[in-house]
Amino acid sequence: MNPPDATSLAPPRRRSRRLLASRGRAIAQLARHLRGTGRWWLLPMVGVLLVAALLVGIVAVVEVAAPFVYSLF
Repeated sequence: MNPPDATSLAPPRRRSRRLLASRGRAIAQLARHLRGTGRWWLLPMVGVLLVAALLVGIVAVVEVAAPFVYSLF
């Protein structure tokens, strides 16, 4: 049997902070890459994808809004 790792033993708040920090680093790394390679024109597309993901996430939580949001797609 494998011993649990340090992240599974951490309190829930600490785990959520680590998760948010890792996501923040990933977003910062994506922004640096787009800026460094001259592909800054991809930012509007990334923004639209993030908004769409946010809408789908809201629908997953609030089922009453599903018919209205799904009609957009």
